[in-house]
Amino acid sequence: MTEKEKALQWIIDNNKFGKEAAFLVGFEEELTKAIEEEEKIITTWMFGNLLFNDEKYYKMRWNLGKYVITEISKEDAESQELGERSIITFKKDIFFQKETEDFRNTTWFKEVEEIYHTFSLIIDDKYSPGTRKEIENAKVDVAKLKNKYSGDAEFDKEIAYLDDVLIESNKRKWIGSKFTIVGVFIGILIMFYMGNKVSTKSGSLLIDKAEGIQQDKIVKLKREIKGSKGFIESNEYWYSSTKKEISDLKNQEQTNQIIERISEKEKHIAKYKKDEAKVKNEIAEKQKEIDFLSSMTAEEYRDYKVKGDMEIADQVSGYTWKTVLWFILFVASSFPTVYTINKRGKKGAKNGWMAETIASMLGSARTVRYRRADGSTYDDNSEFLGSALASVALMAASIIVIIAFLPYIALIAFARNIVIPYFR
Repeated sequence: MTEKEKALQWIIDNNKFGKEAAFLVGFEEELTKAIEEEEKIITTWMFGNLLFNDEKYYKMRWNLGKYVITEISKEDAESQELGERSIITFKKDIFFQKETEDFRNTTWFKEVEEIYHTFSLIIDDKYSPGTRKEIENAKVDVAKLKNKYSGDAEFDKEIAYLDDVLIESNKRKWIGSKFTIVGVFIGILIMFYMGNKVSTKSGSLLIDKAEGIQQDKIVKLKREIKGSKGFIESNEYWYSSTKKEISDLKNQEQTNQIIERISEKEKHIAKYKKDEAKVKNEIAEKQKEIDFLSSMTAEEYRDYKVKGDMEIADQVSGYTWKTVLWFILFVASSFPTVYTINKRGKKGAKNGWMAETIASMLGSARTVRYRRADGSTYDDNSEFLGSALASVALMAASIIVIIAFLPYIALIAFARNIVIPYFR
């Protein structure tokens, strides 16, 4: 793909209207003219933010056969009176000084340029290799050039810059979500706290307190059994009357209407019998639990409860430590090499989504002013409290979901950021 095709493809990939964008035809004509004039003129285009998916202002420069894309600030755009949907073209004459530009015609400079052209991306005026293999191949080519041309001041300067690009491309950079890190960390602290609290509370449980808990459970279970039996007793009349009604219907002439009524009532009977069996099974299980609790002395129940609570605390602690390990893997996997980040491009990801969501929820709240019969007014700010509580609930739910799926998140991040790039 030529530099011109790369420049056009970048515009197509990043503008809101794709390859059907109306401004592309005129831009391509200007780009072609800029290429024809590249020996004498540097052409620069500034684009309004509403032309692009990420709604940022950009500048594209064509200089001696290369295109460079850079983001520009809103202030710079306004200083140039650049409209949100506008494109401004700038042209600047090139004045070469022979003594400083002669090296561009040397063989070594052309060979260095050939190495640069094996790179996949140009981001913020810097060349960035697109894959690990490209970096390794470039290093080999650089070593060959050093053996041939070392000692030339201009060559040493150019090759040193290329070395810096290769070194920078192999560095690792954090790309993870700050909310995920903070949320999981808070979740881990809460789990450690809860596990420790259960252990501490169980260890200090007195016999009298244990006996009170034991009796409360027994009373609660008996109350639940009584309620379940009440459900069965309250439906006995309905059950017997419905059975009799079905029997009477079967003795009548079996018209379609009678058959449908019988079928419907038999469905209700079947459903009730199923519910009744379920309730009776629950009664039996609760009675077993009552018998089990009643068979223990207060001291025995305390030992039994402490043992159960400690098992729960151990399970929480075990799960917490597993979460810590997955958390460490996720953090480590969130430092991919720079060339991997660049290869993905700048489209798509939006940072701070949680903050934006919460800000949107809080921003939607409003003060409602009511007027009393006597003409006085009062303000109702309850919507703000509701929005704040909803925001806290959203964050809590997000933390729970992230911790639950953390093993999968960590494995995907590890594969995507560490394993897969190594083979490319």
